[in-house]
Amino acid sequence: MKTRPQCWYAAVLIVECRVGGDDKRRLLFDRQLRLICAADHEEAYCKALKLGRAENQSYQNPRGEVVQWRFIGLENLAELLTDTIEDGVEIYSSLQRGDPRKKLSRKKNLSVFYYEANKQKKVGELLAPRLRRYVPIVGGSKRKRRE
Repeated sequence: MKTRPQCWYAAVLIVECRVGGDDKRRLLFDRQLRLICAADHEEAYCKALKLGRAENQSYQNPRGEVVQWRFIGLENLAELLTDTIEDGVEIYSSLQRGDPRKKLSRKKNLSVFYYEANKQKKVGELLAPRLRRYVPIVGGSKRKRRE
């Protein structure tokens, strides 16, 4: 029996965040695009779920409220249409209706440039006041991705 070569997949994970007694109208969630290498669709699916479950955690913010991050599922899992990962390869595509100009960002607001311009600031300084409650206590448990 011939074994299938490893393939690349793009997984879109959805992780919700709740602070204290948040109601569903104020729900914050993180839409994560993850690259996965697997032998088949089932293995890719299992790996995506494992990555998602690793996001489950809670900590206390400076206001004393419990902040909970919980993986709620996959938005999508797609096999890449290429065998090799190289410069410029398309890793995910989503067709949408509406005005595409509303999805555009100025260069200074693109993540790589925004990070460079603000890397000396603390998270709480960068977030809008209504989002500061999601920040962990300094010196406490932190989400590794958010440091």
